[in-house]
Amino acid sequence: MSRDSIRILIAEDARAPESVLADILRQAGYEHVEVVESQDAALQALDISTSGNGRYVTGKAKQLPTVAITHLSLSAADNRDLCGVIKAAYGRCLPIIMVLGDDSVDAHVRMIDAGADAFVVEPVLPNKLLDEMSRLLGSTAATAAVGTESQINVALPTQAAAPEIGDEIDGYRIVELLSWAGRIYVYRVEDHAGRTFAMKMLNTSGDAEERILLRFEREIDIMSSIDHPNVVRFIDRGSYADNSYILMEFVMGRHLEDLLAEHPGGFDFATVHTVATGLVQALESVHEMGIIHRDIKLRNVFLTDDNEVKVGDFGIAVRIGETRFTSIGYCVGTPLYMAPEQARGQDATPETDIYSFGGTLYHLITGQPPFTAKNALEMIQRHLNDDVPPPLAHWRPAVGRSWDVLIVDRCMATEPRNRPGSMAEVAAILAHLKADRF
Repeated sequence: MSRDSIRILIAEDARAPESVLADILRQAGYEHVEVVESQDAALQALDISTSGNGRYVTGKAKQLPTVAITHLSLSAADNRDLCGVIKAAYGRCLPIIMVLGDDSVDAHVRMIDAGADAFVVEPVLPNKLLDEMSRLLGSTAATAAVGTESQINVALPTQAAAPEIGDEIDGYRIVELLSWAGRIYVYRVEDHAGRTFAMKMLNTSGDAEERILLRFEREIDIMSSIDHPNVVRFIDRGSYADNSYILMEFVMGRHLEDLLAEHPGGFDFATVHTVATGLVQALESVHEMGIIHRDIKLRNVFLTDDNEVKVGDFGIAVRIGETRFTSIGYCVGTPLYMAPEQARGQDATPETDIYSFGGTLYHLITGQPPFTAKNALEMIQRHLNDDVPPPLAHWRPAVGRSWDVLIVDRCMATEPRNRPGSMAEVAAILAHLKADRF
């Protein structure tokens, strides 16, 4: 099936930056993309109506879209209901991709309960969306890589002025939109000398919640206070049309999630030890400053072209003892490596990052996450219920028991008191493990 014959329906609300999704698809060759801005408009476009008893029934739609995409900028209830209604009306005849606002347990559970066929998580990476499209359509065609001659660039119409490709902000020219998530946009920019940087911008227009503004200011405060070679470097801050931005170093490399996809059996020993050492050094430094990252995962750790480790995305990082922006009992983070106390919504400590470090390292060595589950809620329960991941040698027989002691027995212990007391302790153990190669 050629892309110019595929019809796509995108359901968002009127405030969403709809052209991001639509332009990604159109520039990739999907010519027939329709955007509707409410649940009712989506039902009308799909010729779905309600019967007198409140049950949804469908009329005879002349032509169904090939794929529908729903976005969490709709209210949570509307988004879940819309997906469920479409599935009740058309079942497998109409695949649905749901865009999740984050990796939270609640977002994953909504997606699963609604019956979506696939999902992408904000920040939406163009290649990730296109990969899901190809998978659902059964296409084996390779997706054009971001950063190549077929680069996809999209404009962002928002409530306040937003920069477009080619615009200049404080001496930095917008070259490319790297990703977007809700009100956060990340661009690749260049200065007049041709040097490349990353610019992370918050759209502060309209009804932006105070906690979003405060969290972004906290991220600026935290990043500007860190100076470590294994942490993405803060350059400057500024504003554009009242939108705050952070200017950071542009990492010439790839995040570990991308790299691991090319090594399904896990990384070689040298790479594992390099990543583990760099990650330990970064976390040891920020912990000494009283900062907890709270979201250590493959996507937030980069390996540069020079084989250096960089930790990024301090968007939900906190200083020990500072005021919460979320209610007690509300958890933030990624379910795959989330520490039990973090899942309970308790205050984060260095041991919280140590648990996620252990889960990340387990995944790097084996090519498998520590736990698998049918959904995010079940995943969290496995972290909470004293479940023990399979020994590393179950997946990779050459890995010695000493690595299990560090990762499974110590770092991923359910109780924080049973984990290493600091990243310095982890570093000391890791130094000894350099002789235990696999």
